[in-house]
Amino acid sequence: MKRIIFAALACLALIACGQSGLSGTYAAKGGGMRLDFGSGNTVSITMAGQTAQGTYKIDGKQVTVTFEGQQAIFTIDSDGCLDAEGGFGKLCKA
Repeated sequence: MKRIIFAALACLALIACGQSGLSGTYAAKGGGMRLDFGSGNTVSITMAGQTAQGTYKIDGKQVTVTFEGQQAIFTIDSDGCLDAEGGFGKLCKA
């Protein structure tokens, strides 16, 4: 019984930690767009061979990426991929 409770608490802790930030590279299948999440809520956006630096904020399952005065809103789906509202498509961890 203690093992089940410990496992459940460990899972909840991992889920809570996962909500505090993103890390690594998320890319669209077939290329086109890539997001590289770094420390301190920073992100690099690469699209059409151009790279811009920006920031991101997580609010529940919604991720708002801001770069060069523009915002893109993504939803974290059940697979952990980022699904864009503005036609960017679905970006999954590479």
